[in-house]
Amino acid sequence: MTVELCQQTCQKAGYKFAGLEYAHQCWCANAIVNNGLAASGCSSAWPGNTAETCGGSDRINIYRYAADASLGCYVDSTAARTLKTRVTVANAGAIMMPQVCESACERAGY
Repeated sequence: MTVELCQQTCQKAGYKFAGLEYAHQCWCANAIVNNGLAASGCSSAWPGNTAETCGGSDRINIYRYAADASLGCYVDSTAARTLKTRVTVANAGAIMMPQVCESACERAGY
């Protein structure tokens, strides 16, 4: 997965924000919740592009595709998700690209 693929999937699904976590999860939302406080710790590099980060342990990189730029790294936990909708991406493999995630959000109606 790449940042662009997750962004495209969320955008096509009608969401304002796309987030990447654990190098293979793509999350979509129209609002950032869970305090929206930026946090350090997004240090997992994409295997295909080490210049991009894809979250980390309880950390999610959030992007607003309208600006096409990262909004930073945010705290994320299973108890209080920062972006509320996780989408399943078919044929994404172990490492999900953002574009694949975004397409899945769109197909799911988000």
